[in-house]
Amino acid sequence: MKRINDGYHSPASDAKRSASMKARWADPETRARFLAALAEGEQNHEGVREYWSHPESKVKASNRMKKLWANPEWVSNWKKHQNSKKATPEERAIHSALMKRLWANPEFRKKQSLSRKPVNPEEASKRSREMWENIEFRKKQEETRLRSRIKAWESGEWTPYLKKRYGEVPDFAKQPLVDYV
Repeated sequence: MKRINDGYHSPASDAKRSASMKARWADPETRARFLAALAEGEQNHEGVREYWSHPESKVKASNRMKKLWANPEWVSNWKKHQNSKKATPEERAIHSALMKRLWANPEFRKKQSLSRKPVNPEEASKRSREMWENIEFRKKQEETRLRSRIKAWESGEWTPYLKKRYGEVPDFAKQPLVDYV
């Protein structure tokens, strides 16, 4: 897997940290402290759940993320990092194997299914109606749909289905987009 070489994640610094941790782990006193901290961390999950159960904690986290996403440099770095994870077929294969292994574990599957909120069909229907009643939302959806059709037309991906539905040369190919939105 390709590693980010930012000084901290270089092969030399990784080897240095690895040697340091192995030396610390060899010391019985340090090992006991590490294991105690791990055990305490396991018991501390309730504290984490308690923290996130408060609305103000969620608001703080939301504000933190909004501030980060407003920073173009952070967004650029985040996107590079995300894309670099899936850059090669080998990395995708590693990720795929990991996901298959995780989802094959019944405990993981159970935990994932419990973490997802059940969908109430009536509530989902109500939310959907409210969204579509919003004129701005409808305009944006229509514009997106139209741009997609224009892109298909311009790229030569005008399928027989689209030809049948909109004609050989559709109206939107004859007029500028602004006339439609």
